[in-house]
Formats: sequence, structure tokens, C-alpha cells
Amino acid sequence: MTRYNLVVVEKIHEADDTCSLRFELPAEVADDFAYSPGQFVHVRAVVDGAPVERSYSLSSAPQVDPHFQLTIKRVESGALSPFLVEQVQRGDRLEVSEPQGRFFDENAGPARHYLLFAAGSGISPLYSILKWLLGRERGDRVTLVYASRCESGIIFRSELDALAAAHGERLRLVHVLSRPAPGWTGESGRLVADAIERLLGPRDAGGLPEIAYLCGPESFMAAVAEALEQRGLAPRDIRRESFATAEAVSADALDDETTVRILPEGTAEDAPVAAAPQTELTVAIDGEEHSIVPQPGETILAALQRAEIDAPFSCQEGTCLSCMCRVEQGAVRMRRHELIGLTPEDLGEGIALACLSKAEGARVRVSFEDV
Repeated sequence: MTRYNLVVVEKIHEADDTCSLRFELPAEVADDFAYSPGQFVHVRAVVDGAPVERSYSLSSAPQVDPHFQLTIKRVESGALSPFLVEQVQRGDRLEVSEPQGRFFDENAGPARHYLLFAAGSGISPLYSILKWLLGRERGDRVTLVYASRCESGIIFRSELDALAAAHGERLRLVHVLSRPAPGWTGESGRLVADAIERLLGPRDAGGLPEIAYLCGPESFMAAVAEALEQRGLAPRDIRRESFATAEAVSADALDDETTVRILPEGTAEDAPVAAAPQTELTVAIDGEEHSIVPQPGETILAALQRAEIDAPFSCQEGTCLSCMCRVEQGAVRMRRHELIGLTPEDLGEGIALACLSKAEGARVRVSFEDV
């Protein structure tokens, strides 16, 4: 994964504990930073003498915003966010990766009713998606339900209100506060199934098929997804973006019942793979090849990290898709995760997630190039 030293050209106070950083993109790297709505980047900085890296969503929208912007919410005891929110200033340089992620599908077919559900800083990728959808003028309608604790914590408040005023019936904006102050006249409380159905209204309103994008805490997304399935949305039409940093998945439990076997594209599903006491894993990444021997119980990502090979990753739980790789030889066994983000077509093309997979067989080759 390539990183570049980018200059912060503007820092914007968004809320009590949140800021946006805008970066200068020199002409020679502009192509590398072409991005899709809702993607994220990895940011690396030295904090208290040690390098720290975390992922942050782009809140700018391609073909809409002239700037390249990411938004950061300070996390108490966080390793990097307090430094970015409190100390980084205009003119500072940060190491930033090329944009990553496949959260949003730009080719979703005919016009749709997009249901965007955000909580807290989860608004960042959805704000990017929202601006892109409204900017393409093709008949989509958007409902954005944004949950915050209090009014002062609403990120992009004035910008969202301006978009709602400018786009009329195409955009419905609903703010929901969990801790409203006296005088708040908007929605409040938890987003339970009954509240969501009341806010959205009849599903056939407008006659457009619905697709949902969710971003926020895991408990928030789980509750919203359950309510949307009760509404009739298929799981494949409910997309989630996770900001959680989970423990790396152990390969110990990757058995036949909890996994799917992924082979190189064009290989028969029942093709045999030579067994061996240990696996030789070859990895193609950033124009180089590395050979390693995974230890028992290691996922591919864990093996790469142990060997200090710089592989792309973020959530380590199969939702961000940063660690996608292509199986080119042998087989890998990947933990089932309801195909969040990955499709059956992806699996048929040999696409796997390194954080959820272990190598299987005597010789396995995977590539992170052009996935």
C-alpha cells in the first residue's frame, strides 16, 4: 500500500470534538488519489515518538468537491485521533494512503430511494455519498437519518440543512438526538424498528426500489439492519461500513462449516489441493513478491503482519474490504460473514479477505495487485 506525504492546507472545526482536514494533492499524485464516494484512507503519524496508523473516511465527494477532505472525531484514549484533532495544524504533513474500500456501489442500476443511516462520525462516508447522489441528477431520492447525542455534536449541521433546502423532495433529512436539550423540537430517542418505520413511511412511496447504507457503532447498525429487514429489504441491499477495530480473527475456528473455500478463478469447486505439513504462502504486493510460512492458527493478514510485510487492512472483521486479495494458486478458506461487501461473483473470481482467511494446501499464492 503506497503512502504519500501530503500537506494539510485547511483545518475545519466541525463539532465539539471533530475536525476536517483538507489536503493538497500535487499534480503528480492526483491520479493515485482518484476516489469513489464513501472510501477511506489510512493516515500515519508519529505520536509520542511512535508511529501510529488509523483509517478515516473521506467526507468530500468526487466530481462534486474541489478539495480532498477527511473528517476525524476525537476518541478518548485514542491512539491517533486526539493528535489529529488537537495538534495538527495547517501546513503540517501527514502520511496518507491511496483511497481504499468498496462500501458504496456507484453502479447500482436505475434510480433508487437511498436510505442513509448515520450515527456520530458515521456521517462522514455517508456525507460523501449523499453529495455525490444529489450531484448526478438522475432521479434518485435520499432519506438521511442522522443520530447524534446533542445538537452541538451534529457534524456538518449547516451543510446538511443547506442541501435539504436546495434539493426539496429529493432529500429528506431527519436529525435524531439521544440527549436533546430543552426546546429541541425534532426527533429524539432510540432508532428502534417502530421509529424507523414511522420515519420512513410506506415502502412504495415514490415507487423506487430501496437500498440502505449504514455507518456508526456496531449496535446501532445491527438494530437498524434488523428493522430494515422487517421492512422487507433483502440483506444484500443493506450495506454497512464499520469503524470498529477488532481483534484479528483467529484461524483456529475456520472449519468447513463456518467457512467458504476460495479457489483461483476458473478452477472447479471440487478441485483437489495438495496437502502438506506446512504451507508455503507467496504474496504479491506493491510490485514485490514475498514467501512466508504461516504459523498454525494464523490468518493470511496475521502472517503478513508477523513478517512485517506492509499489507492493506483496517477493521480486521471483514466489513471494510481493505484487505481484499486474489487467490492465484492453491486455495484459501475464508470465514463466512454473510458476504457483506463481497458478492458470489467476487468469490467466483477468487477474491478473498486476508483478515478472515487462512491458506490451505502445500503452495498458495495470493495477490493484492489490481483487486
